[in-house]
Amino acid sequence: MKKLFNTLFIMLASISLMQAQSIPVDSAIYRLVNAYRTNAVMTEDISAHNIYCTAKGDANSYNQLWMFIKNGTGWNIQNVFTGQYIQNQSETYALFTTASTPKMLYVSENSTIAGNYNIVNSNGGNWGMHCDAAYDVVPWYSGSNTAGGSEWLF
Repeated sequence: MKKLFNTLFIMLASISLMQAQSIPVDSAIYRLVNAYRTNAVMTEDISAHNIYCTAKGDANSYNQLWMFIKNGTGWNIQNVFTGQYIQNQSETYALFTTASTPKMLYVSENSTIAGNYNIVNSNGGNWGMHCDAAYDVVPWYSGSNTAGGSEWLF
């Protein structure tokens, strides 16, 4: 009986820990898949340093991998291949780009669809990273939590 109790206790503790861990995790690496365009992955063009959505590459597609680095209440998002950081962009239809200087972005889980996340320019802000119909990553109003192209899966 004691063995069964210990096993159940360990299982419950593990489940609680898994539920308590929020996404993203500091210094973890993610491939960000667009929630609306499910075959579209956030990708850095390694020569122009623009960010696009492209088809998911193989395990060696490092320009599709992003490290999330905690910075106060926000995040610096660094491309694993180039070491460049995503820059803030607030001009509509302008591409998000990367550069060597970290810029703070904010991540929040969608309030109506668990597991979907918005990445926005300011804390509590509504202008987020959006994969548009041309597969460019541009600023878009994501405040309604219904703009599927503005939601990302980790």
